[in-house]
Amino acid sequence: MPEEMNSITPIASLAATADEMLRELDQAPPAEALDKIFIPFFTTKKEGSGIGLSLSRQIMRLRGGTLNVFSEPDRCTRFALRFRPPSPVGTKV
Repeated sequence: MPEEMNSITPIASLAATADEMLRELDQAPPAEALDKIFIPFFTTKKEGSGIGLSLSRQIMRLRGGTLNVFSEPDRCTRFALRFRPPSPVGTKV
């Protein structure tokens, strides 16, 4: 089944090398905007506030993870979320 534009596909994996978690099939942001999309209040959308990606990245960093973006013009935009592995039982985080 072909993926349609304007959709979000969650992808999950427990493999150490598989970090792609969300694929957004939408109008990709302009290449010059990719370096700025995690800056608070920066937006490329008319109705956007520019706080969502900034806040999401900050939450990921506070929990020891990362949030990155990869864009393929006219194809899709991928957000990779890497979570810190769980601590062994009985240890404090």
